[in-house]
Amino acid sequence: MRYNIGETRLLDKYKNYALIPIYDDKVIRGFIGRYEAKRVPDDVLRYNNSIGTKFSQLLFGYDEITEHTTTVILVEGVFDKISTDKHLDLWSSDEIKCVCTFGKKISDEQIEKLKRKGILNVILLYDFDAIKDMKKYGLLLEQDFLTTITFTNGKKDIDECTKEEALEVFANCRSPRDFNIDVIGKIKRK
Repeated sequence: MRYNIGETRLLDKYKNYALIPIYDDKVIRGFIGRYEAKRVPDDVLRYNNSIGTKFSQLLFGYDEITEHTTTVILVEGVFDKISTDKHLDLWSSDEIKCVCTFGKKISDEQIEKLKRKGILNVILLYDFDAIKDMKKYGLLLEQDFLTTITFTNGKKDIDECTKEEALEVFANCRSPRDFNIDVIGKIKRK
């Protein structure tokens, strides 16, 4: 199993949740629990994650980065990462890997982890509703990495895109400066 996704019947609180372990230096540091059905009942949490896990200090997929990895694609969530891996066939690449930040934030600890692995290039791909976050974090990442930013068209997140749509997303990478002028500038002018 590529991501070791599983379930448990040992605890009722995780019944009907897909459990996805988060590895860091080959140790499970926590897990994401996502409700398995598309439609989540009103009395149920969509996410039921491990308690006490410092997600801001972790990157899902971190252990996949090798000494040959020069480029990392940063996405928001686990399913964005899984889709990106699939669409770009990153399982067979040592040079490019995808990791997720568990939301629209990038912490100093996560940046340091990438620097320790020797990452040179970062492609920031957050969902379209995170435009302001992409501006902020693109400029922050640019201090340590050659950084580009891309995004989906606003109708779909990357985990909802077809392979062709995903390839188009990655064909439209921009520097943080160009992103701020071309994308943020157009939004402000509307």
